[in-house]
Amino acid sequence: MKRQLDVDQLFHTLDTMTEILTEEGHGQYLEALAQTGENLFRGEILQEPLSDGAMDNMDALFKQVHDTSIEKETVRKAFQLAIIKGMKQSVQPHHAMTPDGIAVFSSYLIQRLIGADQKVTVYDPAVGTGNLLTAVMNHTDNIEKGIGLKSMSRSSTLRM
Repeated sequence: MKRQLDVDQLFHTLDTMTEILTEEGHGQYLEALAQTGENLFRGEILQEPLSDGAMDNMDALFKQVHDTSIEKETVRKAFQLAIIKGMKQSVQPHHAMTPDGIAVFSSYLIQRLIGADQKVTVYDPAVGTGNLLTAVMNHTDNIEKGIGLKSMSRSSTLRM
């Protein structure tokens, strides 16, 4: 039986893996965090070259995460903490993450507005870090799909 990983443990693992990638020259913290997320999503370490010591550390951390069960909300909160850490290093002035209180309240309102048997798609026109969209999706049962527009100047979208 897999043990459950909590937010603090997952954040520490994400942070350590991200720091290893930054030390190995794979970008600044937020870039390396995105690469860490991609590694976990794909189930393998994609960055090369890594020194032997760094690869050994990444493998151990990777195994630690994959040998546990993790709830969606735990993943969202751990990434939120890591993003906040990264935003302290370099962020543009008016960029901020949607607070959890607003996200949970938005989930409550959506749940009240849609019927119990109705499935909906949620669109976030300014998805940013994705915290609002993922929190709403995690806290609302009737959401079938989430779509977010990352930037008005680029045509990139995030689909969940």
